[in-house]
Amino acid sequence: MGEIAGVSWIEVDDSGFLDYQLNHGFHRDLDTSIRISIDADNIASIALRTQRTQISDLRSAPSKFEDHTHAESLEAYSSVLILPLTPVTALGIVFISTPVELSKFQDYFECVRLILSLKENRIRFDESRLSSQNPVASRRLTPRQAKIVELIRDGKTNGSIADSLGYSESLIRQETIIIYRKLGISGRKDL
Repeated sequence: MGEIAGVSWIEVDDSGFLDYQLNHGFHRDLDTSIRISIDADNIASIALRTQRTQISDLRSAPSKFEDHTHAESLEAYSSVLILPLTPVTALGIVFISTPVELSKFQDYFECVRLILSLKENRIRFDESRLSSQNPVASRRLTPRQAKIVELIRDGKTNGSIADSLGYSESLIRQETIIIYRKLGISGRKDL
């Protein structure tokens, strides 16, 4: 292949799935489109759920992450780095370097993540401000999402919201991610 890295932009869609396109250097014919649930046991899902930079060994990915369905397209790489930028977006990078080599730069990657996160959140904030000025462009919350927002504002956890509404905690987590995206915010504090 000849590349030393591949990169992907990862976004959670309105139905709670991660959509991302993996680009391997300049080889467009090797691009891989991936769709994974936010609840999946996958490095990108884990990074978005925890909002923490994740480094993993790609060679153990098929056994370690059950939904890592595109592993065959990554055979030339040794490790993956996922940088969550917002609750619904992340940057993924695959390297030929090993996870041990990458972990030496963990603090550096975290700084890069924070800088990119600030920029991405600012862009999303500007978009939400513009859409709030244009009612046609704004997205409305569903009645269930509005109730979840109300309960979050009351200080309830996802577990207690799930219990009071009769849904699974997983569904509440997915809905909160969708709510944040619709409102252009980065988390509970912004509500």
